[in-house]
Amino acid sequence: MKTENDMKDKSRQEPASSTVEVTAWGGDNNRLWAKLEVRYWWSADGRTFTAETLRYQVDPNNRNSGDVYFRVEAEGDSGWSTLTTTARQDGQWHSLTSQTSVAGNSSFADISFHYDYDVAFAPDPRLRGSVRVKRDTPYIDIEH
Repeated sequence: MKTENDMKDKSRQEPASSTVEVTAWGGDNNRLWAKLEVRYWWSADGRTFTAETLRYQVDPNNRNSGDVYFRVEAEGDSGWSTLTTTARQDGQWHSLTSQTSVAGNSSFADISFHYDYDVAFAPDPRLRGSVRVKRDTPYIDIEH
C-alpha cells in the first residue's frame, strides 16, 4: 500500500503532465484542418518546459506527402523542426512521436505547428495552429 509520502516522492520525480490538441487551419476559406496531439510538462523547478508530440490527424484526401513542422516557445525557443514529410491525409490518427525541451522559466508556453497539406497540381497550402498553455504553479527563483 502506498503511503502519502510515497505519492509525494513520486510527484517530485515525475512532473505532472497534460495533453492538448493543437488544430491548424488553412487553404481556401480555412476549410482544411490538421490536428496534433501533444503531451507537455514543466520540470519541478519550472526551469524546463517539455512537449512531446503523440499523434496527428489530417483532413482526408488520400494523399501521403504532408509535412509536419513543430515549435515550442517558453523562455527558450526551439525554432521550427520538421517532424515528417510523409504524413498521411486519410482522416485517421497516426503516431508521430518527438520530444522537445526549452528553457521554461515562465508561467506559459506556446505550442505551435504548421502543416503543409499535400495537393495535386497546385502549391501545397500551409495550415497554421498554436495553443498557449499555462503553468499552474509559477516558478519563483529564491536565492539562499
